[in-house]
Amino acid sequence: MEDRIVNELVIMRLQPGENLMERLVEAGRKYGVRLGVVVSGLGTTRKVRLGYFRSPGNYDTRTFEGVHELLALSGGLRLEGNELKPHLHATVSGPDLQAWGGHLLELEAAVMVEVVLRKIE
Repeated sequence: MEDRIVNELVIMRLQPGENLMERLVEAGRKYGVRLGVVVSGLGTTRKVRLGYFRSPGNYDTRTFEGVHELLALSGGLRLEGNELKPHLHATVSGPDLQAWGGHLLELEAAVMVEVVLRKIE
């Protein structure tokens, strides 16, 4: 992962095979983020798992394997106790240009994924 911070914006570029959730937490720790909001996210994915909320801790899930486009990413990163926790939602599309969206449970980069996180605290 390549990353840097400019004017409270954490700019990240994930490489093939990297896990977005892990790298977001890693960058948050590196730059002292206690609360942050995702400004943008896009790229290509190798694997994405989305969830539809039913009740706390209960999601209907769907996994998209193979190359898909990350069209939109929203949410944030917050400190709970001593742990940084991401809460993200994503929209992805496949070769048929159909879009799917939901709570982001897992995302692995294919070619690259770029994310900008605004550090609030």
